Amino acid sequence: MAFIRQKISESEKEFLESLKILAPLTGKGTLARIPDYWIADYDRNLFLIGLGGQGYRYSNEYPPDYFKLIWDNKVIGIEAQYTHKRNIDVSGTVSVDVKWKILNIFAPATLLHISREEIKDTAIGAFKEYSNYYYNDRVRTLEFVSVAEPYFARGY
Repeated sequence: MAFIRQKISESEKEFLESLKILAPLTGKGTLARIPDYWIADYDRNLFLIGLGGQGYRYSNEYPPDYFKLIWDNKVIGIEAQYTHKRNIDVSGTVSVDVKWKILNIFAPATLLHISREEIKDTAIGAFKEYSNYYYNDRVRTLEFVSVAEPYFARGY
């Protein structure tokens, strides 16, 4: 199965709450608000959630957008920026060109058995579907300007 946009069920929300994901911008140990939707690949037990930020500014002067990629119940932190250009053709059809910079990928050391390349490829796949979801399936072009190498950390 590929990544799909999916409404998060009550039992899935309980699962996410059990992971105790912190809100990235509060700095006070506050738990993140669980979103209503996620990007899911149920066959591979992979889930991407967005936690907010200011990545849309596509500038290092502002905080990025924060995401969590849940991989076999382990949480990978991802920081990213994006920009988009809206297009309207002569018939009035709207499309969007999207560019992403994945700035940081923080993975727990318990995922060291997964190659960095596989983590990057999986993140790119999840972000492709996230882009389609976010822009209502109007993505015309999608570019990853840069994708950071995953960093593995103990206790992350």
